[in-house]
Amino acid sequence: MAADTGRRSYNSVAWLYESTARWYSLGRIGASKAWQVKHVDPGDRVLYVGVGTGEDAILAARRGALVTCVDVAPKMLLRARRRIEAEGLTAEFICADAATFEAAEPFDAIAANYFFTLFDDETMKNVMNHLVGQLRPGGQFMIADFMPARGRGLGRAIQTVHRVVANWLYWAIGLAHLGPIREYPQYLQAAGLEMKAIEELPLTKWGPKAFWSMVAKLPA
Repeated sequence: MAADTGRRSYNSVAWLYESTARWYSLGRIGASKAWQVKHVDPGDRVLYVGVGTGEDAILAARRGALVTCVDVAPKMLLRARRRIEAEGLTAEFICADAATFEAAEPFDAIAANYFFTLFDDETMKNVMNHLVGQLRPGGQFMIADFMPARGRGLGRAIQTVHRVVANWLYWAIGLAHLGPIREYPQYLQAAGLEMKAIEELPLTKWGPKAFWSMVAKLPA
């Protein structure tokens, strides 16, 4: 997705984006982002790309991380800024395309949550490699996103329908690439990272598992 297209699309839905995601996922999108924060230490330099309205970035800021928020949509970034500053916390806010963003110094952690759905497969790999290049040796790369369907039967059917409906709706308004859900651990390993931890979250307490969050590490 071109940066200008992404900027227009996300600006238009900034006011309802997070509440819609919370409703559609029954709160699991927020929970998948929150799970990562225990891997962030006070003083860590943490980059959130495609930060949106900042529900994950504020959790890292509360832990004492030095947070940098990057988003291509100014209205999304403004909401993240207001949320963080309302708590008396600080962060750096940069309106830029994460695919070309270059930091002055490497980060201890980078989070790309519900972000790579924007891109076709080849572009996604290029963007991931570019971001990995912004990590210090030993740094962590974090992803939360929809999880590929597992198993069989009714659970798999429910998960598939849930994801397909979301994919088509988000694609129709320019917020996602129309394609399959990715097996991110494979891409992370191909980018030179080692898997550290994965959490799978069910859509409801009865299942099926529909979201996952993961942390990978760049070898020192």
